[in-house]
Amino acid sequence: MQAIEKRYLFSNEQYAEMKGIAEQADIPFEDILAYNLVLTHQFGCTSGTVPFIGDGRLLHYRNLDTNLSLPQLLIQAHFKRGGETVAKAITHLGHVVLTTGVRQGLSISINTDLLYGAAFAQSFQNKIDWLLHDPFSITIRDLLLREETPTLEQAVDELTQGHPFGIFTLMSDGISGKSIGHSVEDIVVDEDKGGILTLGNHFSGDIGSAILLANSSITRKLEDSMKRVSYMERMVHRGLERVEGQGVPLENLRSWISKSPIKTPETALSCIMDPTAGEISWCAAYQT
Repeated sequence: MQAIEKRYLFSNEQYAEMKGIAEQADIPFEDILAYNLVLTHQFGCTSGTVPFIGDGRLLHYRNLDTNLSLPQLLIQAHFKRGGETVAKAITHLGHVVLTTGVRQGLSISINTDLLYGAAFAQSFQNKIDWLLHDPFSITIRDLLLREETPTLEQAVDELTQGHPFGIFTLMSDGISGKSIGHSVEDIVVDEDKGGILTLGNHFSGDIGSAILLANSSITRKLEDSMKRVSYMERMVHRGLERVEGQGVPLENLRSWISKSPIKTPETALSCIMDPTAGEISWCAAYQT
């Protein structure tokens, strides 16, 4: 499975970029590849959309939780074509996979579930999916950097074509939001309700399956994810009640995601994106 993953996790463009990084930094290519493989899977997060006070456009927030924070390597990357900025992303220096990014008309964040690469990734069907479909590590980058901005419907279609099973994705065009979650057996696509959408990294429905019970630490983390989602939804609804549904001020949203329980000891990054403008409105890095 590791050989398949190394071969198909990255596009030819991403491989070329890693080789260029290795040559310029005078680091062995295998080390750069291993670094990218670790960063691509070592995270589990909370994200969502809320209506912004005043004009009601949606803001897209995300907290990135990881055991490998490396805050000194977090950068805001601007991707340009013909001198014009196509997209902006927050990523680790040298990491060729985009997990948090925005362009005008589309923002995307990825919340990896804690079972990816374990039980499901070892199945024969998953190995076939590696061969037939681009994984999220290629698709997300393509959605953010292609010439024409994709619609939310196109993004959902491309991210639910068979692979990978264990990725939780939230995206917004500034008008509406969609998330791709999972039950234990299937993909679950949700839409915002009144601009509010919240996504963790836990399965919908019954988490008491034999798969989850086999690992108590995973079960605990999934339960913590559920609690964070519930807390964030309460805070957003209470905040909207105070202003009679007019929207959430940026400073309120920033405060909610910057402290417990949304910010955890494993939180490496908090950020707020504005897909209407194609901008990163605010971000902060933390030492875990």
